[in-house]
Amino acid sequence: MSPELYYFMKLEEESSEVIKEASKCALFGMNNKHPAFDAINKEICHKEINDFLACVEVLNERFGFDFKPDPEQIELKKRQMEVYYKHAKACNGG
Repeated sequence: MSPELYYFMKLEEESSEVIKEASKCALFGMNNKHPAFDAINKEICHKEINDFLACVEVLNERFGFDFKPDPEQIELKKRQMEVYYKHAKACNGG
């Protein structure tokens, strides 16, 4: 396995962990915690997002991935999410 492949696979893994922790925030609340853990859900989610970003940084630094946040694309996505949130809310009666 090449180092590049390894780090892209790590990016996939961290993506799934962000998904899992975001789901816990949605289901149980950001400030709730599992009795077996000290951290609240949003703290665990933050950790997983940082782990994801660490993978992006390694890909940038070592393999020329060249990811840079695009403020225009981010703003567009935020507007799109608001439109779809309003649509989802209307579809679900509230």
